[in-house]
Amino acid sequence: MPNRDLIRSAPLKNHEDIKDWTFERNVDDIDIVGVYNEWKEKLDHSTNLKDGFNKEEHLEAIKLQIVDFCNKNDYNYDYHFQNANLLLNSNEEALYVLGLAIKLIYIDKHKIRVYLDYHKLHYPKNRDFVNLMHYKVYDKIVRLSPFQDLDERLPVIMNWIEEISREQNIIKDIQVKRRGNRLGSSKKTTNPKTFEELFRDPAQAQIIIDILKVKEVIDPDGSWVGLSKYPTEIVALIQVLEDKSYLKRISRSTLAPIFRQKFNFKLGDRSFRSKAKIIHQKHGDYSTMIPDLKK
Repeated sequence: MPNRDLIRSAPLKNHEDIKDWTFERNVDDIDIVGVYNEWKEKLDHSTNLKDGFNKEEHLEAIKLQIVDFCNKNDYNYDYHFQNANLLLNSNEEALYVLGLAIKLIYIDKHKIRVYLDYHKLHYPKNRDFVNLMHYKVYDKIVRLSPFQDLDERLPVIMNWIEEISREQNIIKDIQVKRRGNRLGSSKKTTNPKTFEELFRDPAQAQIIIDILKVKEVIDPDGSWVGLSKYPTEIVALIQVLEDKSYLKRISRSTLAPIFRQKFNFKLGDRSFRSKAKIIHQKHGDYSTMIPDLKK
């Protein structure tokens, strides 16, 4: 088991002592030196390169980018080129894009989707990984690849981009609708006339009526029966409907006459305005009886 004091993920700085470091990483993290070494080996053994492709110049250009990255960040270039484990994060966008592009050119094409899913999952939430893939990484792959045929690989990548983009658009539409619903529901409804108008979704009103009939809280004609002898029991129902966001934000004084008329029930406005402390403990019954709304 490695010494915890010698476990790290950050690259080694020039001023740090060289020790028997163990670098924590996932197999799909971008170790840019490791990517460079694997890429070099792939090119060394490939017989399917484009005409006029200069392998030495190509590799040297990549190596210079890594050296420049190390110099700018005071990383120990010699150590990492001997031991790899020069791990990148997405903040180093230019080299991150390069590493992604190279990996997507040479990894098993059946692992591409899993690889992209991993990087999307770990990409900062306030930035768009799909946008990065679409406009930077994909184009980098097309320009960078020295292979004559990418026809089996590029469709897999673009299909993933399009699929995730559609999912994100669906999620955005849902979020916009929810914001609109919250905005609308935050405004007090003026002068509701009917029981249905008390509800955020009028269709839910009939569902509540049906539940109350099945549970024999109201009779077949819709008149209040209740579960106990306490007239304030109806306040328990109202409280649950409010707590579970069935009802719009409406004052109890406005709500009271509509409930009285709907259920043919007599109860003073003061009782409606209070929470009545639900001393008959029917609040719990209604909490169970009335289903939670799906969000």
